[in-house]
Order: sequence, then structure tokens, then C-alpha cells
Amino acid sequence: MSKKTIALVLCMVLALTLGLGNTLAYLTDSDADVNVMTLGNVDIEQVELERIEQSDEKTGTDNLQQFTQGKPLFPAVGENQWATDYQQWPTGGSNQLHQDELKNVVDKFVFVENTGKSDAYVRSIFAFEAGTLAQADWHEMMHLNINGTYWKWNPEDIGSSDDMLVTIDGNNYYLVEAVYLGNAGANGDEHKGGVLPADETTRPSLLQVWLDHAATNETMEALDGNGNGTYDILVVSQAVQATGFTDAQTALDEAFGEITVDNNPWKQNGEDLEGTPDIPTIISTENEAEAVWSVENDEYTLKQSIVAQDISPWIEHESENGYTINGDGKTISIAASDEQTFNWDSTMTIPQLALVFSTENGAPVTVNDLTIEGTMQSVMAGNYESSNQGRHNTTFNNVNIVNTKVVSLSANISPALSVYGTLEMNDCNVYGTTLSPLDTDPMWPVYDMAVVNESKTTVNGGKIGSIIVWGKANIKLNNAQVDSITPIGNMNTNSNYGIYINQGTTVNVIDLSNITNKAKVNITIETGATVKKIVANGQEFTSLEAWKNAE
Repeated sequence: MSKKTIALVLCMVLALTLGLGNTLAYLTDSDADVNVMTLGNVDIEQVELERIEQSDEKTGTDNLQQFTQGKPLFPAVGENQWATDYQQWPTGGSNQLHQDELKNVVDKFVFVENTGKSDAYVRSIFAFEAGTLAQADWHEMMHLNINGTYWKWNPEDIGSSDDMLVTIDGNNYYLVEAVYLGNAGANGDEHKGGVLPADETTRPSLLQVWLDHAATNETMEALDGNGNGTYDILVVSQAVQATGFTDAQTALDEAFGEITVDNNPWKQNGEDLEGTPDIPTIISTENEAEAVWSVENDEYTLKQSIVAQDISPWIEHESENGYTINGDGKTISIAASDEQTFNWDSTMTIPQLALVFSTENGAPVTVNDLTIEGTMQSVMAGNYESSNQGRHNTTFNNVNIVNTKVVSLSANISPALSVYGTLEMNDCNVYGTTLSPLDTDPMWPVYDMAVVNESKTTVNGGKIGSIIVWGKANIKLNNAQVDSITPIGNMNTNSNYGIYINQGTTVNVIDLSNITNKAKVNITIETGATVKKIVANGQEFTSLEAWKNAE
């Protein structure tokens, strides 16, 4: 019988809010990768990773990257054997994985990082899609590699009965709680008793997912209960202060309640909580891409989060009129199959796997409340058109381009965000960009953001990783956090071009190694702004003046 594939998605879901009555108030936090609840100074981040390359060899953390949404989930092929070596984690230590001889096993490593200042107990609550597949068949078809040493799973045998079958947004899932216990009686005292110190990360809970080799088209259709073409795993992580409690289970149940089919992050007293899981839909054609937008006049609203396979989810790259894009807090994930999908269009100005926000005559484009992730060539505010590129006019409000994987673009850069014309960014985050492993012949360095010639950018708030700035560009930073700024080429001393670091902004590094004419450098650091380091060609300077005066 022919085999059908569905895609694996770890969904971002609404974080649970803890109500505070007249009883004790605990320091707690929940994280579902996007919506983070913070009370006091307990703060966590849910982290999902995968290996860059499948390998049986012991490797370091440089072989891990952000999990790729929309990974294909095929029935397994080969023998079910364990690898002879172990994968190392950012937290130290290791866990045994299935060796490469068992094909179609999907890595999905879920960690929790304590980003706050207080010791915490943590747990992750998983909901594995069951669809309409009978319990015995689900238990036989779905295979999960979990960490049962550092985490206590309840139930331990996931999906072994319908006792933990829960309906979320009309679809069936098997519910399971994983409580972090640290060394759990093993030698040593790493996170003893499950106490996770500040700035430390758990061992992973979930490790791998795969389908039994006997899975058929009927199995796939039954698993995909909501018919969105993906296998959905919902995850919410919770944390509570460790101080004052004797153990993790007691603390977490006291703060958030015991996890049952009627009380969990998606239900309370058996009733659905407000805000259903934001489960992405797979799209792979232009018609499907157009269908995910609701259109009214010149306003486009994303109807659901999507995983775009080998296609740009925003088809209308150019428009004569201005328009607005409303993400409504949803996510666009771009999934590329291979390097051949990164072709340019006939004009050689628009890469196929790019999101280009522009108009033909400079009419304004506004993008609101949108997260963009996955593998791409760039998000483009405006469009490269040589001498005409300065006419573009774009505004980003709460747009997040985080942990993307990029391939070589052009002009000696590989950026996650390229700016042409004028861009205003309000409370946006652009960081964590890495080179995609699909780029088998990387030519140029990776940056989070590129501000090109004849462009003008204003950044109001938010966090930006690395910024490369052309000499004939203008960028103003207001109350922003920036890792590094690298100006290239000769700048101009008039106010049309330059780097303006204004009050409330912190920049970790300005790298002046690519400047050849110091006299034409136009960088202003306003009183109340912080620049931690100025470097050029491996040498550190105490100020811009010191660099200019150096031989």
C-alpha cells in the first residue's frame, strides 16, 4: 500500500495565567515558546532543538539548531536499534538516541531554561495528537523516545489507555505531564530534586518521534484529526519558585493545579479555556498561500499560522496601492526541501523563498503582530531596484524574525532582514539568525539585519542581533538592545547618512574593521546610550575618538 506523509509541528499555544486570590502568591511562569507569563522573578523559556546532521557519533552543541516546523513524518524504515554513542546537550551529559540505520526518526528535543533569578521547579505538559485513531492502534503506531531518567512522566506509558485522552479545540490528544526531577537518584547532584538554578537549562524531556513501519495512508488520515496536514504536538512549560516547597510535584500542583483531562493548560473544570491552540496549516501552492489571507480593501489578515513548504507565503510582492498585513499574533514558518528551491524570479530581484513587503510607487506598507521563522533568503522591507529602491516605505509593529536559517542572498551578505527605502520598526525583535545547512556553498557572512545604501531605518525598542550598515545609509536606534553593528564602506559626514545611537539604547559592539576612510565616519552616541565595546581589526578602543586618532 502506498505511504502518505504528514508534517510534524510543535505548536505554540496560549500560556496559562495563574489567578491570585487572598491566599499565598507564588513566583511562577509558563512558556509556550511565544507567550510567557511572569510573576515575580521566576522566568523560563521553552527551547526546541534538533540535530543539524543525523549522526551516531558523539557531537557537541554546535550540531544543534532550532527545530524546523513542518518536518515530514514518514513510517520508519530499518531496525529499531540504539546508537552506540550519545548526544551531548547544552546542559551537559547525554541521552541515547536511535541510530541512523532506523530511517525517518525525527529529532524533537524539548528543554526548559531558567532565565529568571530564582531557583525553580519546572514541568512540561504535552498533548500528542490522536485524531480518530483507536487507542490500541495509536499506541502501536506512535513511538516516542523520552527522557525517563531526569523527568517523571505521568502516565509513564503514553497513550496506553484512553484515561488521558482529552479533546482540545474539537480534536483528540493524549495528555501527559513531565516533571523535572534532576538527577533523580543518579550519581552526582545535578539539579538535585529537580531544583533548576537561575541561568541553567534542564536536560531534554522529549527526544524523538517516529511512526511504526506498518503505518498506512489510513493511519495518517486518522492521526490528522483536524485535517491540517500536520502531526501536532502541543507543549506548555510551567515553573514555580522552589523556595518553601519540599518537592517539585507538590510545588507545581499547588501553583497551577493537578494535571488531569479536565484541568490542564487547555481546559479548566472540563471547559475549554479562551484561546485555542494556534496550530499551523501546511501550504505548498500559490492558491493555498492566497487562501490563508482574509482580504478587505487593502488590508490582509492571516487567518491561521502556516508552514509554507518551498513557497513564499506572501505572493503579491508588489502593489500599486499601500496595504496593511495583520499577523494577529500568528506565525509564518518557511520550510525548504533543498537548495534548489531558492531560485530567483525572472527579474533577478526577488528570491523565491523570501517575504517581500513593497509597493510599486512608494505607497506605505504596514506589517503588524507577526512572527516569521524557518529557512529563507530574507525578509525584505522594500525591494531591491537599484537607484529606485529608496522609494519604499514600510512600518513593522511587533514583528519578530527570530532564529531563522538563511542561505546566501547577494551583495556579500546573508541577512534575515534586508531594508530598502524607509523602515520604521516598533517593538520588533530580529536575532538568532544562522546559516541553513541547505546552503552547501556558503559565500557570505550571516547577519540578522542589513541596512543598504539609500535606505533609512528607525528602530524603536526591541532587540536586534547583528546589523550591517552600508556607508550611504541612515539608522537611528531608540531604546533598543543591539548585539553588534558593522558599518562597511565609506560613510558621509552629512545627516542623510550615519548611525545614530540614541538615549536608552545599548550596543554591545561596534566593529569598524571595514572602514577605510575614518574622516567620513558619521556615528553619533547620544548621552544616555551605552556602547560597551569599539573594535577594529582585532584591536579594542576606548572611544570613537581614540579609534580615529590611532594609526
